Amino acid sequence: MSNIEIATIKKEFKEIKNDLLIRKTQKQSLEERINEIDLKIEEIQEVSKDTNSAYFFLKQRAADTRSQAISTIESVVSDGLSYMFQEKYIFRFKPNEKSNSETAAFNLNPKIIKEIDGKMVESDPFNSNGGGLIEIISILLRFSFIVYRKYNGIVLLDEALASVSADKMMDRLVAFLKSYIEKLGLQCMFISHRADRFAQISNKNFLVTRENGLAIVKEMTSEQLLDYYKSIQEELDYDEIKN
Repeated sequence: MSNIEIATIKKEFKEIKNDLLIRKTQKQSLEERINEIDLKIEEIQEVSKDTNSAYFFLKQRAADTRSQAISTIESVVSDGLSYMFQEKYIFRFKPNEKSNSETAAFNLNPKIIKEIDGKMVESDPFNSNGGGLIEIISILLRFSFIVYRKYNGIVLLDEALASVSADKMMDRLVAFLKSYIEKLGLQCMFISHRADRFAQISNKNFLVTRENGLAIVKEMTSEQLLDYYKSIQEELDYDEIKN
């Protein structure tokens, strides 16, 4: 073998060796990259596992919270209706049958159930009338939310009971509200044209009148307010007789 051939072989060997070193370095770099990716995948899988666990936990917590809220609301409204109408009433929320499984738990319809001729009959409160049923349910719903949320701020009710029958129904409602207000330790402000009703339970009364386009506010005791309403009624009766 000539020196030229030996030199050529050595050259090729050196090139192969260099190429092998390059490939070895590339292989090592790829292995390190693969290890990094594997670690990232493990981290992502762990985060995903934690996220799924948190999701199912929160979903279950939300379901439990919703169930507790609905139970509290149904109980408060049922008790209030039974007291108001002096007969057994049951208030229930029922899922909308037209809703899909994802929204059914949130799309609820209010129902009232009462005994009629020995049978428990379910009806839609929106189709009921007499005694201001919708207004009574509305005010009871507000107080049920207060009970559930443990709210202790000021409650403002502006003509909230305008459609409630001006008879024993209103007296029962006022008595019921008084018991709840005292039980919950709430501060309530009632704005009403029938303040004579609320003067029975109020601690402070303010009569608002208008003179020359200006609102005049005058604090009154319950007795003074009732006397004022009595004098107004006597004037109306006198005018009616006179005419």
